[in-house]
Amino acid sequence: NFGVAVDATGNPDQDPRRNPYMFPEVLDPPLTELGRKQAQALQPRARQLKPTLVVVSPLLRATQTAVLAFQHLYGDGTTKWVATDLMRETFGVHVCDQRR
Repeated sequence: NFGVAVDATGNPDQDPRRNPYMFPEVLDPPLTELGRKQAQALQPRARQLKPTLVVVSPLLRATQTAVLAFQHLYGDGTTKWVATDLMRETFGVHVCDQRR
């Protein structure tokens, strides 16, 4: 919670000077340290799976999550990897949900 300001209607403020989700610096941000640790914590469970295809959102943090969680499959020469906008959670107005 960034304490995002809301306008009189209760909608989040879209003014990029006041809403940190609108800062240009957060365009398609990478995983945080916590996010990297959480993705790595998925490795034991991911090793139990035998996917032949990994499909992810093209957003950087989603791709990084998949590569960290399925690190044992990344670059193995047999598992196919696909990044597609069809896997995105939202096409919202926030800069952090936009692609580079």
